Amino acid sequence: MIIVQIGYAGQDILFKLVIEDGVNVRVVVAYRLIFATIFMFLLAFIFERNKRPEFTWRLLILAFLVGLFGWVKIGNGLGGPCWNTALMNMMGSLMALFVALIWKPDLEEWRLGWDIKLFARIFSGIMISGMAFAVIVWCVDANGPVFVSMFRPVRLVVVVIVASLILQEPIHSGSIIGTVIIVGGLYLVLWAKKKEMKSMSDPVETNRTDRNAV
Repeated sequence: MIIVQIGYAGQDILFKLVIEDGVNVRVVVAYRLIFATIFMFLLAFIFERNKRPEFTWRLLILAFLVGLFGWVKIGNGLGGPCWNTALMNMMGSLMALFVALIWKPDLEEWRLGWDIKLFARIFSGIMISGMAFAVIVWCVDANGPVFVSMFRPVRLVVVVIVASLILQEPIHSGSIIGTVIIVGGLYLVLWAKKKEMKSMSDPVETNRTDRNAV
């Protein structure tokens, strides 16, 4: 999850660079979801062929809701993590295309070239909307949504550090204090989670804790 949040931070930095270069953010999002859809369907056909869901109207409506709201809990009914992510991105890309073409119908905006704009779209599509989201779905199934959500502050910390080192943006004292609090809070939660899992796996410790509670 830490690696996933570092990836999200990289996406934020890339998006900042391309948007400052004049790229329409709606076009970037549409391309991101298109690349993610292609890549995740490929992975799903290769690694989760036996988990392929039955394509029904109910499945398409469910995928539409996931693509609209990005709700991971709903997406658990779409098959394995790769199928889940592929279907969500497919519906999301259709909606993003519709919005982008209405808002900015200029086809020149959709031209691809060998530059940082293409890299940003491929990276955000394959690594973030694709693989990272599949990892998040897997982590939610394994450890629950609280475990996933508590890593989100890492993204903010990485963005602050990278923006200072690469983009030469100043770091204010509030950012430093906030970073320390975020990192400290994250490690405190992880430590408490580790203690909880250890006590649950140790029946003697669990019984002792129950007797003390009584």
